[in-house]
Amino acid sequence: MIELRGLGKTYQLPSGEPFRVLDDVSITVPSGRITGVIGRSGAGKSTLLRCVNCLERPDEGEVWVNGQSLLPLSKKRLREARASMGMVFQHVNLQTRRTVFDNVAFPLTLRGESRALIQERVMTLLDHVGLSDRAHHYPSQLSGGQKQRVAIARALATSPSVLLCDEMTSALDPETTQQILSLLLDLQHSLNLTVLLITHEMAVIREVADDVIVMEAGRVIEQGSVLEVFQRPQAEITQTLVQADSHVTLPPAVEAVVQHQPVPSGYRLLQCTFSGNMAAQPLISDCATRFGVILNILQANLTTVHGTLMGKMCVAIEVDEKADKAVSFLRDSGLMIEELGYVKQHDWHLS
Repeated sequence: MIELRGLGKTYQLPSGEPFRVLDDVSITVPSGRITGVIGRSGAGKSTLLRCVNCLERPDEGEVWVNGQSLLPLSKKRLREARASMGMVFQHVNLQTRRTVFDNVAFPLTLRGESRALIQERVMTLLDHVGLSDRAHHYPSQLSGGQKQRVAIARALATSPSVLLCDEMTSALDPETTQQILSLLLDLQHSLNLTVLLITHEMAVIREVADDVIVMEAGRVIEQGSVLEVFQRPQAEITQTLVQADSHVTLPPAVEAVVQHQPVPSGYRLLQCTFSGNMAAQPLISDCATRFGVILNILQANLTTVHGTLMGKMCVAIEVDEKADKAVSFLRDSGLMIEELGYVKQHDWHLS
């Protein structure tokens, strides 16, 4: 388990002004789970990650990994503690004059392990990441995804229990990103790794993480299980990130004429979020039939969040005496309803 307590870190800008990059950050990363950290550039994500293995030393707070407090340790003891933590970077930083085998073997060579142990360990890892046939190739002979696989194998060479990943897919194309994320999931399950994953892509969080931490301006502003945060984002930045990932927004023609007060003979605009078995239920058509209301689906998207189907719909419902009962029916059926506003019937033609 990783536990950070009250971390603070301040840098000096070239102008001499202080810049608070971490401000009283406290998080817990449960053992055997993948926790994603997301936020805009400059939110403090990468600094946070580097504090976990003390590549960056915080000005205040405590760092605990696997029940051990790291900041008071001597340099020798800290090096020993770091052996339990592998790290994968955005830029793989492979040694260009070493083969794939030698790159993965490097941490074991530094530890003075025997040739027999190194041979067995490295080939086992290369088999895990699907590169056993590239053992004697050089980095220049590999694709970007293959280089990242080598970097992952190198990070796992010392059999760590913790894997720290800093934007490991941001330089990869979508297909290769999917392959690397699938590999990460397989390794996490088979090796029971505790993974702390830094990313600026909500799709990466949705694909692999169990839990998510949202940062802004050096502070943690929201955290929870991935499904919980995707279903009920609380902070404005989280809502923006989730909305951008779901690709469900009001059509521009509707957005331009939205009002915040009810209008007579108009439409009430709702965002409906549903998950799990509700995805297979015809709730919208049932609601329209049961209450005799006009319901128009303006936008809709269905995706998978941590293995669970989740969907969002933007819906327009005609404002009349039956609308409140229809909306209550949808809420009682398990849909999460967000009120988006109102449009006049003649401002935008829905039919």
